[in-house]
Amino acid sequence: MVKKIEISQHAKYTCSFCDKAKMKKRWAVGIWHCGSYMKTVAGGAWTYNTTSVSQSMLGLELC
Repeated sequence: MVKKIEISQHAKYTCSFCDKAKMKKRWAVGIWHCGSYMKTVAGGAWTYNTTSVSQSMLGLELC
């Protein structure tokens, strides 16, 4: 369990603004920063996208 969180916490994620894999954690819990776009956004504590956000986005795309 802890290893899974550590791996996902330190992974690079794709930025939703510039579509580059530069979204890197973190200045604080849930604060994510894109190195190429220089944009700071709020996200999940351990991963950039939480499951509740992903489900909400699916509902918005279907409308």
